Amino acid sequence: MLMAGERYERIDLLYPGNMSEVWLARDMRTHQEVALKILKPVIEDDQLNHKAQERFQREIKIARSLKHQHILPLLDSGWTHYNQRKVPFLISPYMPERSLASMAKKQAPWQYWTLAQTGDAIMQAAQSLWYLHTRQPAIIHGDVKPGNFLVRVVRDARPTQRCVELFLFDFGIAHLKDVSVEYIEVSDVIGTYQYMAPEQVNQRAYCASDQYSLAIMACWMLTGRFPINVGANPLAHVVDPPLAPSQLNAERIFSSAIDAVILRALAKDPEQRFSTVLAFAQSLQQAIEQQASEETTARTISVDLALDVLPEERSRVPEATMHPRYTLPPEQMQFSLDPIDIREGLVLDEPIAPAPVKAATTSGRREISGRLYTPLALQTLAHFDLPARLRMLSWQPQGEILACALYGEPPCILSRNGPLEHLPRVSQVEDTHELCWSPDGRILALSKGGEVRFWDRVEQRLLPLVMRFQARSIVAFSWSSTWNMALWVGERVVLYALPLHQLHIPQPPLPVTLSREEMSGSGVLCWSPDGKRLVAGTRSGRLMCWRIGQRIEFLYDHEDGEIVRGISWAPDSSFYAVAFRDNRVEGWERSGQQRIFQWSNLPSLPRMVSIAPDGRVAVVLNSQRTLFGFPGELAPLYTLPVSFQATWSPTRIELAALDEGNDTRLTIWGG
Repeated sequence: MLMAGERYERIDLLYPGNMSEVWLARDMRTHQEVALKILKPVIEDDQLNHKAQERFQREIKIARSLKHQHILPLLDSGWTHYNQRKVPFLISPYMPERSLASMAKKQAPWQYWTLAQTGDAIMQAAQSLWYLHTRQPAIIHGDVKPGNFLVRVVRDARPTQRCVELFLFDFGIAHLKDVSVEYIEVSDVIGTYQYMAPEQVNQRAYCASDQYSLAIMACWMLTGRFPINVGANPLAHVVDPPLAPSQLNAERIFSSAIDAVILRALAKDPEQRFSTVLAFAQSLQQAIEQQASEETTARTISVDLALDVLPEERSRVPEATMHPRYTLPPEQMQFSLDPIDIREGLVLDEPIAPAPVKAATTSGRREISGRLYTPLALQTLAHFDLPARLRMLSWQPQGEILACALYGEPPCILSRNGPLEHLPRVSQVEDTHELCWSPDGRILALSKGGEVRFWDRVEQRLLPLVMRFQARSIVAFSWSSTWNMALWVGERVVLYALPLHQLHIPQPPLPVTLSREEMSGSGVLCWSPDGKRLVAGTRSGRLMCWRIGQRIEFLYDHEDGEIVRGISWAPDSSFYAVAFRDNRVEGWERSGQQRIFQWSNLPSLPRMVSIAPDGRVAVVLNSQRTLFGFPGELAPLYTLPVSFQATWSPTRIELAALDEGNDTRLTIWGG
C-alpha cells in the first residue's frame, strides 16, 4: 500500500489530538478532499507509542469490517513517516460540517431543533451502536459523544422532517466482546469524562455502557445541559444521582415520560438500563411524541371559569381587569437553566486518580466567574437528606416549618428541630409540582397536573375540596394572608376566596378572573405578605400588579422585554425583587412606581430570588452558586456553598437551601 505522502497531500489541520491528528487532505489520484487521521508518536516513550499503535491498528481493523448507513466508512489505510517515525494512517470521507459538537456551537439542537428532530438524531446514533453491538464478536464503541458523530445537514428541512444525518466514527478505544462474556475488562480507563459510564470508571465495559453515554448525549441535545456535573472528576458518574431533563430545562421538557426514559438509561447498574440501545431510542421517541401530543391538547383546551362579578359591578371593574393581555405558564418559578459551554470535557488516557476531598468550609473569599465574593456569616443549623430530588421549597408563613415538593415522591414536611414528615404515598399527592401554605400554616395546597388539593397537617388527611381545571398543569399559584388564592391556569389568572370552611366543601366557589388575554412562555405569581398586592411576571418581561381592596383594581403594567424568572416580596411587603433572564435582578418599592436597586451583569442567569426579614436578597444562579446583598449595595457581595434552591424564612434569619452540587441534601443556615 502506498505511503500517505505519495498519495495524500495534507492541506489543513482539523483536529490536533493528544495521540493522533486529523487533517484535511487531497487524494492526488482522485483529486477529492478526504480526512486523513494519522498516529502522532510521543518522543522518548516507546512503550506508550507501542500501545497507541496497537489501538490505532485495532481501529483500522474494526472500521474496515463495518458497513452501515450511519457509520463513517474507511476508504484507505497504510503507513507513513511522521517525526522520523513510521506510523499508521487511515482515510475516511471529509465531512465539511464536522461534528455534532462543532455544529452545536453555532446551531444548538435545544434551541434550533424540534423535539422530533432531536429524537430522530438520537435514533440514528442508536442504530449505529445497535449495529456494533449485534456484530460477531460484538463491538463496544466506548467513547460515544457529540464529537464522535459527524453531521451532514439536510437543507430546508421542515420541523417534522430529518434535519441532520449522523455518522459515527473514531473507534480508537473500541473493544471486541465475545458473546460468551458479560463484559470486558480494560487495562486503562480511557474515554471522555462527561460521557463515561460508571462501570467504565471501574475499568469494565458493557454494550450498555454505550447506552449510558448516548443518554448523556441525548440529555445534552434536549436541554443544553448535562444530567451529572462531572467537571474533572468522572467518579461523579459512580456516586451522583442524575438530574431529570425537566429539571435541566423546564421550558422545553415537561414530560415525566421523557424524564423516566433518560433516568432509566442513566441507571448506575447496567442491568437496570434498557435491554438494548435501540430500545432506549425507541422509548425516547415515544415519550417525545407523547409530550408533543400533550402540548397540542393543551393549546386546544380552554378553561371555562365563571366571573364572580355582578352585572351591575362589571361596568365599574377597570377594563384592564376584565381583559388583560397575557397569561403565565408552567412550573418554571424555581428552575430554569441556560445552555452551557459546548466543550466536550476532558479526555482521560490514564487511570483515574482519587477524587480530591472537598472541604466543607465557607472561610476565605470565593471566586465565581472571575469575581471574588465574601462568605456569608451564617452557621449550619440542621441537615436533611431528602428521599428524592427537590422540586421546590415553601416556608410556612410563621417560619417554623418547610414543605418540600419532590420529583416522583410525595411531599415532605420538616423543621430544624424535628424529623421529616412524609405525606402518604397516594397518587393524588405524588410528584406534586408546586405547593403553598394557608395563612394559618395548617393547610398545604398541592398542585399536580390540572388539579389543586389540600392537605390538613393537623388532621393528617386530604380535605374534600378538589379544584380541577381543563389544563395540562397549573402555571403558578399563591395563597394570600387574606385567604385569597390566585391561580394562573391556561391563559388566565383567576382569584378564589378560600377561607378554611370552604376547604370542607367539595365544590369550589366561583372565581374572579383577573386576566383573560393570552400570555405565552414562562411566568411567576406572588402575593405580598400583607395580602394586598398580587404581582405576576411573564416571559415577555412584563410585570403586572393587581391591588386587592373592596374591589380589584388594576394598578400598573410594566413592560421590560426580558423573561421574568422569579419574584419575591420582602416579609414586610415594602418592596419586591424580580430576576430577569439577562443576568439582572431589580428591586421595586411596593407600588411598582420606583426602582430601588438594580444588579446587572451577574456571573450567570438568576434562577430565583428570596428576601430575608432584614431585607437581604438571595439570588440563586444558574452556575450552581448563590449570591447575597442588600438593596442599597451596587451588587451582591456575599456567597454560600448552596445551589439550585435557596429560600429565606419569612420570620427569622434562616435560609433553607440545597447543598452545592447535591439536589437531595437540604441545609438550614442561620445567623
